[in-house]
Amino acid sequence: MADSRIASNGHIDLAPRRIHVVGDDGVGVFLASELSTYVHTSFVGVDETATASAARAGLETSQIDVTDLRSFAFATFSDGDTVIVASSVDARNFLLAQTIKMTTGVDEIIVRLANPHNASAFEEIDVETVCIASMLTTEVLDRLTS
Repeated sequence: MADSRIASNGHIDLAPRRIHVVGDDGVGVFLASELSTYVHTSFVGVDETATASAARAGLETSQIDVTDLRSFAFATFSDGDTVIVASSVDARNFLLAQTIKMTTGVDEIIVRLANPHNASAFEEIDVETVCIASMLTTEVLDRLTS
């Protein structure tokens, strides 16, 4: 039986899920742009530069002020959505993930983790992490050994 989530072009259809990538750099913008091929994706910038970059890439964008909880009300996070917190700084990601978890009804929060030694802090707030350093190490080792 064929997987009904695979479209005729071979892409995985994750609809009606919505993904919001919260970020402050090109990594977050690139991630949102790539995901938008498969699923409705928006970019929520934490600074004007990243937000402008995402808009130039054709993404739906909004911006939040991490120091103002009221700004999270404008980020259109909804029940059933997935939020990927992908800023370049673990401390900021922790604050963002914790705030989003406390103030919204999103089902899933996935966090970009730069330093694997910080993983336990994210476990305490019950969010998933993707460690960039660990993924890069694995990829380099795979290439060196193949």
